[in-house]
Parts: sequence; structure tokens; C-alpha cells
Amino acid sequence: MPFTAILETLVAAHAPAVRAAIFCDHQGEKVASCNGRLLPFDVDVVGASLAHAAGYLQAGSRMRVIVGELAVWILVVDLGCYLVVWCVPGLDLRCQSTFPGVAAALLAAL
Repeated sequence: MPFTAILETLVAAHAPAVRAAIFCDHQGEKVASCNGRLLPFDVDVVGASLAHAAGYLQAGSRMRVIVGELAVWILVVDLGCYLVVWCVPGLDLRCQSTFPGVAAALLAAL
């Protein structure tokens, strides 16, 4: 499945604004990730920990949270699956309009 390629394209196309991305299923399990400049363990743990928050969002919705020095975006794809994107605050506002297209590409690949 092309999930990893979709995430790698997102991170590469929007560097240095986008630092990492993970696509998780409804239980918070990693489907695919692109760790970019973050530690793989950190990406996996934060991705999994956001399953509860993603469960409250409707498909197609998104939420931005500032965590430490990063802006974290949560986008609910469908069927409880969600995308988490780590960004540099401020720079993320320039590229966040592309996140729904990435979510649509992930949904198409399901």
C-alpha cells in the first residue's frame, strides 16, 4: 500500500515546516509513518496517544494543538483512521491547506 509514500511526499514537499507524519487506525495502531526529523518512538507514541482525541472528531475534520515547540495537526480520514502531522508553529499555517488532500489520498488507498 502506498501510505508510506504519501506521508514521505508530504514531509519532503513541505520541509522544513512539516517535521513528521503518521497514519493510524481507529485503535491508534501505526499503519504507516514518515519520521522525518523526529525519533520513531516519539512519533509512534504520540500518534497512538491521540486515538482518543481523534475519536471525538468527525471524518474530514481537523484539529491543531501546540505541543512544546511543535504544532500537531490531527485529521480524521474515515472509519476512525486519522493522520497526525508535526509542524513548526507558524510555518504550518502556510501548508495546512494541503493536509485534507493528503487525508483524501490516504482514504483512496484504503
